[in-house]
Amino acid sequence: MVFFVSRQHYFNQNLNAVEIAFPSIDYSSPDMLVANYAGEGEEYKDPRDAVEAALRIRDEWKKDSGEEIIVTAGSFNGMEGEEETDEDLRAWAEKQYASMPKCAVCGEIIDPDEHYINPDSEWNEEKFCSEQHAERAYFEAHEDDENAD
Repeated sequence: MVFFVSRQHYFNQNLNAVEIAFPSIDYSSPDMLVANYAGEGEEYKDPRDAVEAALRIRDEWKKDSGEEIIVTAGSFNGMEGEEETDEDLRAWAEKQYASMPKCAVCGEIIDPDEHYINPDSEWNEEKFCSEQHAERAYFEAHEDDENAD
């Protein structure tokens, strides 16, 4: 899953928004504006990074335009979002982050469809971001077996 940050103009509401769409760019609204600020039009693996980028973009855009700008998050599919508070967005991002699969060695977020497992059947529950981390976990788990010889 990725979180796509973009500036939008919700035509039906005549409202400017910074939107965090997930699980991909395909779920963003169709009224995306041309990228003008650092971090917009980008995908983020970590929802916390996406929220902080969206809040920064909102503040810069508001300063430049003097207009009301909202921040919203969700799966839009052409529908406009509702305004979220900074605190609600950060809490939402923390909840999303906590539920995401992470590498058993380094703790980095991994794609649930693209990960490595250890071929040893007892380790198939753990997922890893790389083949090296899967091997590392295997060898660390079997150090005692090697030392017993």
